[in-house]
Amino acid sequence: MSAQAGYIWAGYTFQNVPWQPRISYRYAGFSGDNPNTSTYERFDSLRGGGLGDWLQGINLAKVYPNGNLLSHRLEFQVNPTSTLQFSLDYFYLFADQLNNLGGRPVLSSLESRDIGQEVMLTTRWSVSQNLFLLGIASIAFPGSAIQRAVTEETSPWLTFQISLFLGF
Repeated sequence: MSAQAGYIWAGYTFQNVPWQPRISYRYAGFSGDNPNTSTYERFDSLRGGGLGDWLQGINLAKVYPNGNLLSHRLEFQVNPTSTLQFSLDYFYLFADQLNNLGGRPVLSSLESRDIGQEVMLTTRWSVSQNLFLLGIASIAFPGSAIQRAVTEETSPWLTFQISLFLGF
């Protein structure tokens, strides 16, 4: 087995501007298996967590986790106060290889490298020292790889999530 994964992330924060806007770009790659070699090259993570770091969108990651995946991410973030943050993310996901053995069974052989696109709005609010609120709204547009793999029409997928964390 010989798999690779990683990302490069660059951005800029406008510190002397109200709300300190930040824009960043990330390119991530998780190798896929080339069936023409004897080595298994597909990267399969033990866990795909980390909303801001490793997760490639909240919707698409549920059906196409980090393996045989390349992605672009553009993020815009503002901080209206020291305890409130909003971020808007755009993801474009595509497969490294058409061979996707090791992924979801229905997607084990892809007819297209286009996995999909996703737009996600995230709110992080430190209500108090012991109370934190996380809100997420996301819409994903399945790409032709997913659309061709399923027999039913694939309309956009929506996720709305509110989490309240209480510390003692």
